[in-house]
Amino acid sequence: MQITADPSSGVVFCETVKFTLAVTTNQATTVDITWTPDDRLQQQRGAQPETRTLSFSAAQTVQDVYTVNLGVAHTGEQQKGTVTVTVSAPHSDSGKQATGSFDLLCEPG
Repeated sequence: MQITADPSSGVVFCETVKFTLAVTTNQATTVDITWTPDDRLQQQRGAQPETRTLSFSAAQTVQDVYTVNLGVAHTGEQQKGTVTVTVSAPHSDSGKQATGSFDLLCEPG
């Protein structure tokens, strides 16, 4: 299980940041995942935890995307955040967590 933030760092036009989760299973199953943004993202950006269900029809990799709206940022403003995903599954992957972070410097769009 892996999370990437795109982009995760650098100087960018700050509007949204997308986290992509890739989950691979070796069997057909259903997995519940919960995206949990850090306190700062919840308080300053209004990001909320989300629970989703991923279905696997066979051994395969499935991706899911969670988007955080950063709003209108001022030039030179620093935007940081972390999102954690927790898996609830009927097998050994249950309880696993993965974390993705970003640290961006905003430029005008």
